[in-house]
Amino acid sequence: MASVDEMKSRWVYSEISSPRWGHAYELLRGHTPLLEKAQLHIPFSSLTADEQAQLLEYAPNSSRRGLMGRLAGYALYRLEHWDKSQLLATHTTHAFGSVPYADFFAADPADDANDPRAAAKHLPYYPGTWEAAIAVQEHGGFMLIDGYTRSVVFMKEAPDGARLPVWVPDE
Repeated sequence: MASVDEMKSRWVYSEISSPRWGHAYELLRGHTPLLEKAQLHIPFSSLTADEQAQLLEYAPNSSRRGLMGRLAGYALYRLEHWDKSQLLATHTTHAFGSVPYADFFAADPADDANDPRAAAKHLPYYPGTWEAAIAVQEHGGFMLIDGYTRSVVFMKEAPDGARLPVWVPDE
C-alpha cells in the first residue's frame, strides 16, 4: 500500500529525468543525487525517507500537477500487475482526447516529441527498470494518468503473458 504523498513522490521520480517532463524541474537540477538515481533507474523503493520527502517537495513544480491532484481523491493505493487487455480497457486523460486507451493506442502518433506513442519508438522494452504506472477511477473504470510512454512500449514489445505494474486506488 502507498499513501497519496508517496504516489506524488513516485510520480516526480518517474518524470524528473524524463526528456518529455524533466524540464519542469530545471530549477531543481542542482540537486544531482536524486537526478542521477532516476537516470540510473535506481528503484524508488531504494531511496531514503529523506529523498522521498524531497521528491514530494518537488511535486508543485510538475508540469502535470493538475493531473497529480487527482491522486488526492483516494487515501491509499495498491500495486497491481495488468495484462494488455486491462490496459486497453482504460481511458486516456483529456490531453489524449479522453478516449478509450485502445483508440489512443491504435491511432497514428503526432509527429511530436511530447506524444508518448512517438517517444516510445525510441525506447527499448526494459520492464525491470520501470517505475509503475498510475491509474485512477474514471468513466466507470480506470483512467491512466501517468506512464503513457511505458505503457505504449509495453503494448508494442511485451511478450504474451507479460504484466505492467500499475498503482490503483485501494477502495
